[in-house]
Amino acid sequence: MTKLRVYHIQNGEISNYFPVKDINHAKAIIDNLAQSDLLNDNVEMNVFGLEQFNEETKDWEEWYDEDGCDIDEHFEMEN
Repeated sequence: MTKLRVYHIQNGEISNYFPVKDINHAKAIIDNLAQSDLLNDNVEMNVFGLEQFNEETKDWEEWYDEDGCDIDEHFEMEN
């Protein structure tokens, strides 16, 4: 099973990582965090993404689907 986590960057600094069970869970977390950031006057910019753990290198890497799309592109393609 692939380990996945959402990263959340606020104002240029990593604020949190959130373990997720799959990409749909990741999308829900990202949507909720984005909504929360909209209500926070202290957040001037934010970035979200999904990472997967590479068991060979023992490092976290950006997640891409089989078509080479990141999580944003993946869900845009579905619509």
